[in-house]
Amino acid sequence: MRFARRIRRDVLTRGRTIETVIDTYLKFVEPSYEKYIAPNESLADITVHNDTNDGDHVLQSKINIIDAYIEQHLNDVKNK
Repeated sequence: MRFARRIRRDVLTRGRTIETVIDTYLKFVEPSYEKYIAPNESLADITVHNDTNDGDHVLQSKINIIDAYIEQHLNDVKNK
C-alpha cells in the first residue's frame, strides 16, 4: 500500500517517472525500512501506520493521540 501511495504522490505531485520512483523505492526506501525501522518497531512506545485510504482526518486523529501521549508524559515528568 505504501508503495502504491508513493508512486501516485511522486508521479502526480513531484513530476517523477514511474521508473525512477520504483528504482528509488527498491534501492533506498525498502532497504532502509528493513534495516532501521522494522527491527526497532516493537521497541517504540507508539507507532502510526498511515495505511488506510480514509483521508487526512484519520491521520489527524492519530496525530492527536500522539500529541496527548506526549503531553501526558511531559506532565508526568514535570510532576515528579
